[in-house]
Amino acid sequence: MQLKYLKLMNSFRGLPADYEINFNKKSHLNDSAALIEPTCLVGLNGSGKSNLLEVLAEIFFYLENYCSADRHTNHVISRFKNFPDFELQYFVSSKQLLQYLSEDQEVRAVISRLKDEVKVLIFVTKDSDHTQVKAFVDGQHYSLKNDPAALPTRVIGYSSGMNELISNPFIKIDFQYLSEMLEKRNNSTSSSLVMNRMFYLNYDSNKYITIANFLFDSDDFSMEGYDETSTPSDFGGINLRYLKTETGIQDLNFFTLNLRLEKSAETNANYLSSALNLVLEKFKACSTFYEANERETKTKSNKELTYKFWVNSATKAAFRNEFKTAYELYKAFYFLELLNLELVSKTTRDNILGANCDDQENLSEELPRFEKQKLKFYLSQIKLEKDDGVEIDYRKLSDGEHQLLQVIGSLLLMDKEGALFLYDEPETHFNPDWRSKFVQLINNSVDKSREQEIILTTHSPFIISDCKKENVYIFQRDSEGNVLPPINPEVKTFGTSVSILTDEIFGKSETVSNMSLSVIKDIRSEASNSLEDLEKAKRKIRKLGESPEKILLYSDLLTIEKNLKD
Repeated sequence: MQLKYLKLMNSFRGLPADYEINFNKKSHLNDSAALIEPTCLVGLNGSGKSNLLEVLAEIFFYLENYCSADRHTNHVISRFKNFPDFELQYFVSSKQLLQYLSEDQEVRAVISRLKDEVKVLIFVTKDSDHTQVKAFVDGQHYSLKNDPAALPTRVIGYSSGMNELISNPFIKIDFQYLSEMLEKRNNSTSSSLVMNRMFYLNYDSNKYITIANFLFDSDDFSMEGYDETSTPSDFGGINLRYLKTETGIQDLNFFTLNLRLEKSAETNANYLSSALNLVLEKFKACSTFYEANERETKTKSNKELTYKFWVNSATKAAFRNEFKTAYELYKAFYFLELLNLELVSKTTRDNILGANCDDQENLSEELPRFEKQKLKFYLSQIKLEKDDGVEIDYRKLSDGEHQLLQVIGSLLLMDKEGALFLYDEPETHFNPDWRSKFVQLINNSVDKSREQEIILTTHSPFIISDCKKENVYIFQRDSEGNVLPPINPEVKTFGTSVSILTDEIFGKSETVSNMSLSVIKDIRSEASNSLEDLEKAKRKIRKLGESPEKILLYSDLLTIEKNLKD
């Protein structure tokens, strides 16, 4: 998956009507030697870069509903009346459409919405000379509704800030999948869980990512019996070596899975759908300790389930046998997490499902926070082992450690052709060292060709310094506050000094903070009055740390001294 072009015919939040952006990357989806090169959106706060991530998430949420309208018609028609018209173009991994073409072909999807009408075109060219060899029109030889293979296989959203508008479509689709899951409770013939392709990364999902990744750590895989060209990732292993080196976390020691289920005696309903019951059987097979307690009253029945996992090689082998991949395990956690949304009132659910895509309200603020003892599902007592052998509680990790486990961990976990990652400032809690090696860490951690797209916003010149200028987009507003079309930097960015990038992109030429700069200006001003004041200024300058500004100040003082003596 690789974005090529986006145009909005109508305004969306801070983005004006007729807003468009051309993504400059050339398709390298079939190049196994290609580096992972994030698309980097930069600019001052409020310049519109986060709005671009938000509208992309909303567009794919819209297309997900377009493809599955028959499953939940009630939610679809009215909600998208005010949805902005758009044209979106992107390269599709050939592995997603193998039934229509061969692997050596380049595929470009063109999807547009105009006045409630969706059009889909699939263009196929030869990699060697870009000659068009096939073209599919939706409804002729290919139907997006019947086969959404041309959509991203997964869309993953993340925001490190308080303004989590990017999470809105992910929250809405969670409630849609909850409705489908509840409908299947009494359908004994339905044993499958409809796969959601949209995931938002929050605090709870970070737990699931961390646990799933460490249970499928490739360092614990035996390569005996496999072909010598095989790698652990070929059969579900997760390459955590670089992540473990950076965080100092070497293993998962223990965790508890807790469920509190309830059913009405009047409706004769089941606690769970048959699909989720199968998931619980898998957890039971992997657990070290299992306990079930059931209570009945005249109106309802309650069941409490506890699964404890002391993690060792046998535990990991059991999880690999039952769930096959870390992603399948994460998906099980995800569907169990949806049970907690049952606690949300019908009024709040309806408000969320009916929210307009262009609303400025953060839907996450609409969700109530429940005490742990009221939750239907939660993980607890997560214990990790550091490289010095000391056990640490998951909750005691630093913000930076949590963020690194989540961002890099999600890239490793969601390792599938055609995935789209939308990261809003994924480095905010990192120390300077982690910021400087963020892009390198991504490339080191992933040990195979990535047919995926990573789009991120950042204020870090370290990250920009690891991105080519054609993949960096500067967002700005004009004097009247209108968002301008993004532009590429004039200077080369890859390998460029962070001070030059700070000046070029953020308009900050000084290398010290404003308070320090004010002190420097005061010293310079005071020194020009007399030789006595000049000597005082020289004493004050000794208290300053080393910086280009200090060197310039010292030079200015020498000039002032010469002028005063003359």
